Amino acid sequence: MGMNILLAGTPSTTVLVAEALVRARHTISTVLCPFPKPVGRKKMLTPCVVEGWAQKRSIPVINVDKEGLQNKTMLNDLPAIDVLIVADFGYLIPAWLLRFPKYGALNIHPSLLPRWRGAAPVPFTILFGDRETGVSIIEMNEKFDMGGIVAQEKVSIEDRDTTPILLDRCFTAGAKLLVKILEPFAKGSLKILLQVALSPTPTTRKFTKDDGFVSLVVLQKAREGKDFPRFPEENVSLLYEYALPHTPQFLDNMVRALYPWPGVWTIKNEKRVKVISTSFERDVFIVFSSQQEGEKTLQGFDY
Repeated sequence: MGMNILLAGTPSTTVLVAEALVRARHTISTVLCPFPKPVGRKKMLTPCVVEGWAQKRSIPVINVDKEGLQNKTMLNDLPAIDVLIVADFGYLIPAWLLRFPKYGALNIHPSLLPRWRGAAPVPFTILFGDRETGVSIIEMNEKFDMGGIVAQEKVSIEDRDTTPILLDRCFTAGAKLLVKILEPFAKGSLKILLQVALSPTPTTRKFTKDDGFVSLVVLQKAREGKDFPRFPEENVSLLYEYALPHTPQFLDNMVRALYPWPGVWTIKNEKRVKVISTSFERDVFIVFSSQQEGEKTLQGFDY
């Protein structure tokens, strides 16, 4: 049976889910997404990716923010909604909205919960060197990523995956899994696994620019294949915050996890230099490309 769906999301990963639902002959009645934001040097107001997708298909869009989600009248003119699907949205869904659809709300989360709850599960998966991840579909409640697990599926991690690549793989798998379980979920025929309150891993968080800082000495040590000591000025780095091994391999993980933003970066000649891409093979750490502030991307890195 086709369902009327309220879809909440923001980036291209949400579009992967939207297109899978449409192919399965469900109807996306309305899209909830953030307001357009200023982009580029001219600061032009630009809608998010899923809003652009919806506009091309004449699907109504409701722009919201944290305060706007408390407006219980914003959905008054909608047809009856069967289910709310949340895919890479970024805001906590209030209780009234979770109760609004006939069958409740489902969230696609790109990790094997309870591992890696929070705002950035995929970067942390790469950062910590996990060899396997997955996607979880949960029945949403009023706490981030704490709802009952409706379905899960494992997703492979490739050696050179960056965050955008692994995100796409997880949400592609999640979209297929969602289509598979949507009708059984609505019929109440699925067994839902309740989560324990305490997760075995830290809750992930959004990044700041400082998270990507490493000193020039760290890059030099990594190039030599050597472990590097802890430097007081690098307390802001994720490697230090989470007490990860100070090795070239984990520095390579960090570059792939923090790509494209905030990126791993250092200070050289009083200018910020961003490390764009690296490799770690046979105990050798290589910088393939880097970019000095205000200049074009270059091959390698000038130590």
